[in-house]
Amino acid sequence: MAGRIVRLEQCVVDKIAAGEVVHRPASALKELLENSLDAGAKHITVVAGQGGMKMLQITDDGSGIRREDLDIVCERFTTSKLRKYEDLQEIASYGFRGEALSSVSHVAHVTITSKTKDQPCAYRYVEDMFYNLSTRKQALKNFSEQYHRVLDVMQRYAIHYGGTGTSFVCKKHRETTCDLNISSSSSTQLDVIKSMFGSSLAAELVAYSLTSQQATVNVTGYVTNANYKYITKKSTFIVFINNRLVECPALRRACEYTYAHYLPKHTHPFVYLALAIPPSHVDVNVHPTKREVHFLHEEAVAPQRLVRTDHTTTTMDKYLLLQSQESGGDNEDDIALDVDPMEGVDLDSNDEELDPKNLTSVVTLLRRVTSSADRGLTKVFREHTFVGVVNDLSSVIQHQTKLFLVNHLVVTEMLMYQTLLRQFGSVPTIPLHGRLVVSELALCALTGADGPSSFHDEATGGDDDRRAQAADGHLTRIPQIVVGHEPSLHALPEFILRLYDDVNWTDEAECFDGVCSALARWYSDGVYPDDATRGRHLVEHVLLPACKTSSFVAPYALNDVAAVTPIACLNNLYKIFERC
Repeated sequence: MAGRIVRLEQCVVDKIAAGEVVHRPASALKELLENSLDAGAKHITVVAGQGGMKMLQITDDGSGIRREDLDIVCERFTTSKLRKYEDLQEIASYGFRGEALSSVSHVAHVTITSKTKDQPCAYRYVEDMFYNLSTRKQALKNFSEQYHRVLDVMQRYAIHYGGTGTSFVCKKHRETTCDLNISSSSSTQLDVIKSMFGSSLAAELVAYSLTSQQATVNVTGYVTNANYKYITKKSTFIVFINNRLVECPALRRACEYTYAHYLPKHTHPFVYLALAIPPSHVDVNVHPTKREVHFLHEEAVAPQRLVRTDHTTTTMDKYLLLQSQESGGDNEDDIALDVDPMEGVDLDSNDEELDPKNLTSVVTLLRRVTSSADRGLTKVFREHTFVGVVNDLSSVIQHQTKLFLVNHLVVTEMLMYQTLLRQFGSVPTIPLHGRLVVSELALCALTGADGPSSFHDEATGGDDDRRAQAADGHLTRIPQIVVGHEPSLHALPEFILRLYDDVNWTDEAECFDGVCSALARWYSDGVYPDDATRGRHLVEHVLLPACKTSSFVAPYALNDVAAVTPIACLNNLYKIFERC
């Protein structure tokens, strides 16, 4: 049954309004087509005249529009899919702002014929696109190109809905031959792709399926294999997120980067992917036309390949005087632990994952993190360009025209702390070879029997039960907080001792905060005795790139400890040297 269309309250409008603008007939079709799909249509026919500029007719058998709602259906911010702003957390429909029909009606004559449930179909009829915008109309005078774009939109939805019992028909006005005719009876996604792109491409397609518990995403689709060698001008990249046709530049770059290693020059892949993500993890209100979305763990789903745009340029550290970092005191014996990175992430599917939303302590700690965020500094980290590592403590990054000296150890510690809280209860782990005795690790960290020895006393004497608890613990796995990063194991004994002495195990919130802080401090240690260059490599290629994700927020505390210091403005340097 058709939902009742209502006018959104002003407080909701203020938060979601985007000023949506129709750019071409294809963009108008996308909005109207999604309205049909939201209405549950199973048969959709599109007829385009002069590429959609003169006439664009959409016929469907959806639930239709109530007669009493027709008076406001083309007004701004009227919708049947949203009532309050919080509904965005679970939104599953294509539209929600109530701007689509309004934006179309501002540049074209719109006619709607709506029929009730017991009647066969409903019509949306758009005429004279951009009749009141002569400049735009002149720019889109290539009707053949506009029709090709209209057909492309229909084809993409036909592929995604293949095998679901939905039919798609598209043809030119006054033509009897259909350029797209996908029946609802037996067409699978593979059949639809074959009918559009030919049997030669379909023969090289491989079904793709992936489920990630860490990123809470399920991916299905079809991709061409390495034998696909047909020359095309560009890749065919189709991605749907929660049934929404979107553009995902990060995912596209990751796919093209992977294929570049296997396909011959001047050949490009065909990629169709459908991602299913919990609606609460997707922010659909980030683009006026909703063609882009942001989602949680985006960096894990589409890992960035960060390279220098000009390989001939030299990093800043070539010109900075590197001061040797002297260690304070004698070096402790290295602890030989064999970590096998090839085993990767290991999630125990039998363990019930904790939902941070149900843990008041974790929610409180996360709220404390977000409330202390410095928006300007967060923007610097999300949009920065890496320049170079100065020494074991500092690196130089660039944001727009400014250079910043960053204490990457402090930043890494905050990154690890926030990531632990956001992944609380579902942090993947790395297996260690062998069983390490916890008490022995703690004793390694003690400077002597008269040092910080509460752990030492209970491990070697005192109450029998407490001594047993301290002596019998074994360490077999460590967390993998950030993909591609493993902690410096020489600091493991100090971490074990800090857990025992510094964490308040009697209060839940203080316990969680203490454990996360101890882990973050350990994982931010950039000293690797067996590989002096490893720490710098991690800073450049793993840790600072991880700060670009939407989950990291830079707190005001970074300013208080002088962890981020502006050191130069490129505009001023240009005035002096006449080059940058």
